[in-house]
Amino acid sequence: GALLSILFASKYPDQVKKLILVAAAPLGEKYASRIMETRLERLDEKDAGALSRLMNQINIAPQNKKDPLFLDIAELMRKTDAFQPESTSYRNVTLDFNIYESVWTEAEKMRSSGELLQHAGRVSCPVLAIHGDYDPHPYNSVKLPLGKAIKDFRFLLLEKCGHEPWNEISAKNSFYDNLEKEI
Repeated sequence: GALLSILFASKYPDQVKKLILVAAAPLGEKYASRIMETRLERLDEKDAGALSRLMNQINIAPQNKKDPLFLDIAELMRKTDAFQPESTSYRNVTLDFNIYESVWTEAEKMRSSGELLQHAGRVSCPVLAIHGDYDPHPYNSVKLPLGKAIKDFRFLLLEKCGHEPWNEISAKNSFYDNLEKEI
């Protein structure tokens, strides 16, 4: 989402008037390494073991078995990524592991090579990043690099908020109020 938006805004500056990034992934490699550690620390022993097993299984599973494993992984990660969620299930959402894998393989290459931040430096429209203080993606991994790379950059940190502000009991109203002001 957010990473693709930066790429689009950098390549087509005349078509993007404002960019709002919500719960963006880390833009620097040094920040990304801590995400899974944070998630595992937030799980009890049983769920942490289940997540580790699922991560290993998805790597060796045949293609037609990956989506159900990916859903199970997402369910466990949702426990770690939310402060106080309204909904705790992804069971009504279709997840496609092939799409996830192809997008993130490319995004991780761009992040680790610095190419992503080079694109961010070419973004000419105003950018607002909205991030939760409980999001396992460290907010400084968005705030600091984009603050240096983008001339017209603002950052909003929502309290008691994880990776999905629209799903947080305490932060949802603030998220929508701020989003409405920006739009």
